[in-house]
Amino acid sequence: MPMKKILIRCLVFVPILFLAACADRAETVPFPPRAAYLPPPPYRLQAGDVLDVKFLYTPELNEEQTVQLDGHVSLLYAPNLQVSGRTVPETRQMVMAAYRGTLRDPAAELAVKGPLQWKVYVAGEVTTPGEFITQGPPMTLTQAIARAGGLKETADANNVVLLRRDGSVERAYDVSFVNAAGHHGDAADIQLADHDVLFVPRTDVAQAGMNWRQYVLQFVPPNFSYVLGSSGSVVP
Repeated sequence: MPMKKILIRCLVFVPILFLAACADRAETVPFPPRAAYLPPPPYRLQAGDVLDVKFLYTPELNEEQTVQLDGHVSLLYAPNLQVSGRTVPETRQMVMAAYRGTLRDPAAELAVKGPLQWKVYVAGEVTTPGEFITQGPPMTLTQAIARAGGLKETADANNVVLLRRDGSVERAYDVSFVNAAGHHGDAADIQLADHDVLFVPRTDVAQAGMNWRQYVLQFVPPNFSYVLGSSGSVVP
């Protein structure tokens, strides 16, 4: 069979096979649920945080301690508490439980002092993907995208995937950058949690263009012309 006929058949059948594969993949891997609004998640302690522990009835035991690199904190009567990854209320309960053997009423208050550090990861169709760290108030969806240099022209701004760890479970949400940036309806700018991951996908048009270049044009030799669509346009 002449080489030209083989190439023409490739141009006809390869896109069809690819679209069929995409259809199967769309059925087996559904898109995550749309989340117009996500409540601000609780802060979880991490290494470097300074804990201010105050006992209501025994103020002489008040102290400040820094969470160590291994996630532990050392208090006077609780020398080895694993607190990294726990919320402030959870850590307060741990401290009170540890002091019950020493104090009759270990009522305590606990706070995190100093600027808090937040890490967010942005990937996909942004100008400068990577890890972004901020101190103080947590970043929002639009702030994280801005830190990543903004969206590319090929970005699907209406279907950004947010990955968030909820304890030991990682959940995925479909969020709209367009709605968040414009505060459309109930979709306020979403506050991100520590270690959130944002993935910005390509638009369907951009993805189709990439597939065309990757799966079809690589088989077309130089100086070969082919016909696009029913218009009869000849592309060199």
